[in-house]
Amino acid sequence: MAESEYSQENIAAIRTRLDNLEKMTRLSIASNPNSTIYIEDLFRRRAGSAEVYLALENGPQTQEDVTRILGKSQSTVSRILTHLHESGLIEGMTESRRVLWMWHDMERAMGISRVARRLANTEPAPKAGPGQPNASALPTE
Repeated sequence: MAESEYSQENIAAIRTRLDNLEKMTRLSIASNPNSTIYIEDLFRRRAGSAEVYLALENGPQTQEDVTRILGKSQSTVSRILTHLHESGLIEGMTESRRVLWMWHDMERAMGISRVARRLANTEPAPKAGPGQPNASALPTE
């Protein structure tokens, strides 16, 4: 029993060290001015990458959801999602035989969506707060 408790403590210490290393790596990447250039290059390597990345802004989406949101073909979206995943910009989570794609934690540290918006020439969608109407529901003149 004592060996098991000791092993659990070691595992917890290793996890803590790994978490700290990951945080230090994120900070290092985020503070490096070349990181933005690298991310721009990743988006430019595959046409439509910035738009697909931004389609994940409101939370996890399936490939079918992204296809419907953007009106792109399934094969195009599949290739772009694979590119973004292999580049480390998004991650996938399998849920009931389908993959939900979402932004990687690096979004918080680096603001990757700002780079994607600039490359896609889009502005962030206004979010309706409490007591505010949804901007898309307002009448236009």
